Amino acid sequence: MAQIIRLGGVDGFAAMLNGALLEIGTRCLWPTAEALRHDAEREGVATSPYVIDTRPVLSRPVIARRAAA
Repeated sequence: MAQIIRLGGVDGFAAMLNGALLEIGTRCLWPTAEALRHDAEREGVATSPYVIDTRPVLSRPVIARRAAA
C-alpha cells in the first residue's frame, strides 16, 4: 500500500511504495492527494487513506473543535 506524503517545500503530493518514490508514467508529484489516488487506482496501486504532512506545524490550518457540553 502506497503512503501519500504532502511535501511542504514544494506544496505537492507524492507517494512512497516499499521505501521508494512512486512514479506513474513520468509523474512523481501531484497537485492534490485526490489526483494522486486517482492515478494510483488506475494503475492498480492501493493508497493509504492517511496523508503524512511535512509542512511546518505553524503553517498548517488550525481546526477549531467545540468542547463537549
